[in-house]
Amino acid sequence: MKKVLLILMSYSLSLMLSGQTIDDGIELYKNKEYESALIIFESIADTKKGNIVANYFAGIICLSHNNFGKAITHLKRVVQGNFLQQKDILTEGKSPRMLLATAYYYDYQFASVIDELQRLKESSKEMAQVSDHKSVDDLMSKAQVGNKMIGHIEKVVFLDSVIVDKNELLQVYPSDENIGYISSQKEDDVAQQLMVFVSGKKDFRIIAKQNHDRGTDLYHSNRYLSGWSNPILLSENINSTEDENYPFMLSDGITLFFASKRADNNLGGYDIFMAGLASDGNFLKPQNIGMPFNSPANDYMLIVDEVRHIGYFATDRNMPKDKVIVYAYRYTPTKELWGKEDSLAILYAKNIVIDGGKTSVLHNIRQKNTTTSISTDHTFNFIVNHTTVYHQYSDFTNEVALSRFKDWEALESQIYTLQQQLLSVRMKYHNHLDIYEKEKLGQVIATTEKEYKALTTKANRLAKEVRLLERGNGR
Repeated sequence: MKKVLLILMSYSLSLMLSGQTIDDGIELYKNKEYESALIIFESIADTKKGNIVANYFAGIICLSHNNFGKAITHLKRVVQGNFLQQKDILTEGKSPRMLLATAYYYDYQFASVIDELQRLKESSKEMAQVSDHKSVDDLMSKAQVGNKMIGHIEKVVFLDSVIVDKNELLQVYPSDENIGYISSQKEDDVAQQLMVFVSGKKDFRIIAKQNHDRGTDLYHSNRYLSGWSNPILLSENINSTEDENYPFMLSDGITLFFASKRADNNLGGYDIFMAGLASDGNFLKPQNIGMPFNSPANDYMLIVDEVRHIGYFATDRNMPKDKVIVYAYRYTPTKELWGKEDSLAILYAKNIVIDGGKTSVLHNIRQKNTTTSISTDHTFNFIVNHTTVYHQYSDFTNEVALSRFKDWEALESQIYTLQQQLLSVRMKYHNHLDIYEKEKLGQVIATTEKEYKALTTKANRLAKEVRLLERGNGR
């Protein structure tokens, strides 16, 4: 039945589009009606694969909506044709080969990026379409870094993830005397938050500050009886002409992690680097920590809880402009790499999978950071009645109520996980332009919402039961 419906939908769509032309699609594209424009361009490109203009605009739209596989398919057809004779392409002013290289780059096909950019550089006519020649060199440099990283992808067990607003990033990061303390500060002429790391002993700190016209740099300051010393700029090994931010140092006082947009050995945007402190007090040359931590997007804010063996880092890969996803992973001092010929390695780097079992590491941290604690060992806030709030298991007076409460906690954890899944799928639905993929995602959303509603109803009933049991004991 579903196949019949899809065939009928496809037939109806083809009838509807039969009168649409390239010019209609371009008009919609100029009016920023990209979804409608893409339907026209793809309909033409599917029936006439050699139509350069239809494939060109379909490729641009797919690339801008992170559908890199489809973008590559369309743009490959363009560069294989005589696109330099196409007026619409020349007027748009975006080099098809540069667009194809960009799609390959975000799809982790770095060797193909290098090949396409070399062809681009060899053609003076194609290079004339590129307004910023430096962008070609920059993309080539990043692709060369990525091509080296592909053979050294680290195996990492990811435990949890959470999507948060960028301005709420610190809510899901732990701070204590074992890890250190992280805070942010804002400078008037700097758009981003600048991070401050204070050691667990509170005897030194590393600060990100604006450094005149060369971006943000990292500074070091010691604490004395009289207060904090004046910040001293870290060595040139650490600071570059681009932005450095998000410092964190292990408890050994030697190993520094930070994020940098430096031009050398950078995969894209902010990358996470690690540097060791030498015996002369200067830092050694920073090393890019590689994949899966770094990507073509911005990756930053790596910290490590050495006591609990958990690491954390943030990335905006595949995220809307104002969102960031934070991952918790199992930290080990030693590295295990994927085999160079392992076909799963690139998929693993592109698509991080939570494979460490069901945990609520980040949810628990956020709950702790956003609630007011009454004692040092509180683990939750559960309202029993208008005058009583429980914070730890020992507060319970009824064993059955405590057992039911633990069941309620497990349900709340499931509900939280479903909320994150719903947010992720809704984002994919919003960004996807393929009507059939949207239909599939819509079904996933409907099923997940139904499950979410059922779990919420069950959790509410269970919470009510816990309160009644405790009140029966005189509470």
